[in-house]
Amino acid sequence: MNIVLIGPMGAGKTTVGKILAGSLDMKYISVDKEAHKLAGPGITKTYQIHERWGVGRYRTLLTRVISSLLKRDGLIVDCGEGIVVLPEKEKKLKAIGKVILLIAKPEILWKRIKYSEPRTYFLSKEGDPYEIYKRNLRLNKPFFSIADIKIDTTALTPEEMVERVVKELKKKKE
Repeated sequence: MNIVLIGPMGAGKTTVGKILAGSLDMKYISVDKEAHKLAGPGITKTYQIHERWGVGRYRTLLTRVISSLLKRDGLIVDCGEGIVVLPEKEKKLKAIGKVILLIAKPEILWKRIKYSEPRTYFLSKEGDPYEIYKRNLRLNKPFFSIADIKIDTTALTPEEMVERVVKELKKKKE
């Protein structure tokens, strides 16, 4: 069994993914980090791929990473928000495992990421970063509907988020 975490920046995918992997004795995989490795030495941030080769190259790398996970088991897969650009993403993610959406109120999400330079890099290029972020949330909302489980992380600590994920997974098995 694999668990696939989706959601907007700031929802808790990375934090929850790492804690969940430890508590369930599974391997944590960040799709973005794997794409960075495939891009080559010195690439540690998504924006570096975009700047050097463009969004097309980033999509290619994400597709390669996702395809490599289809035959693996025992994974917690952290899908960065960039995953929404992939064709057939819903089918591929569901083939990997149980898809869990972590979501929160936009103002809480923004509070969590606004001082994180890599996350706000693209947003600041287009105008008011917060307005762009909210627009992206609206645009990505249809993609988030593929989730088997939805967890609102607005008022939860990371540990509570993990507890909710485990509880919801158990309910789905019953």
